[in-house]
Amino acid sequence: MGFYPWEQEELAERVKASGKAERVKMIYIETPANPTNTLIDIRACAALAQALSTDERRVLLAVDNTYMGPLWQHPLKLGADLVLYSATKYIGGHSDVIAGACLGS
Repeated sequence: MGFYPWEQEELAERVKASGKAERVKMIYIETPANPTNTLIDIRACAALAQALSTDERRVLLAVDNTYMGPLWQHPLKLGADLVLYSATKYIGGHSDVIAGACLGS
């Protein structure tokens, strides 16, 4: 569907009106985004995921938190269901491993 900078309530209604809401399984964000440093409101995305969820289908919120790392931002506390890290970049530090991490609530 693409991304458009609408208000949260309007975005949920537009997705529902598009007839594609039942196809949404996950909202995936990276904040701050690399390389633009664009900030995305994790709590607002969690609320959007909840608004698009039904009794039969839960929409998950996944946050790539590689840029901030586990010390500076805590997406699980802000409503994320999954948090992803490139362990190669942040945790390994020497580019001598290929690794990733996924944490869940």
